[in-house]
Amino acid sequence: AWKVFHRTKHYDGMLSAFIQAGIKVLFSACQVETADLLKELALVEQRKNAAIRVPTEVEGPRQDAFRFYLSIPCISYTLALALCHHFGSLKEMANSTPREMAGRTQVNQQKAEEVYRYIQYTFDTQMLPMIVT
Repeated sequence: AWKVFHRTKHYDGMLSAFIQAGIKVLFSACQVETADLLKELALVEQRKNAAIRVPTEVEGPRQDAFRFYLSIPCISYTLALALCHHFGSLKEMANSTPREMAGRTQVNQQKAEEVYRYIQYTFDTQMLPMIVT
């Protein structure tokens, strides 16, 4: 049984926002077609060597590290997963070089250097507001 889809202003607004943001929108006629699309996309990612190669769940004490990694602006969900699974601790990751980080996580050198700069950034305490008593 086919359901008739009624477009709304909200739907059109979201679709427009996706397109403006450069997000590709794929349409399908049914669940089977959607499943086929997702399968094909996963195969393309594998061929491009861009598939997620670590478990997609983080358990136990590494959950705190995972949440910390996700709080870093330049770290994506997949990079946070890779960092959790390829470094034994936050300290080990923070003390790694960009080359080591890129090698372990399969992220490109530029992204590893961006993460490294963020982690190694020295905070200037003079930027804090003065406390008046």
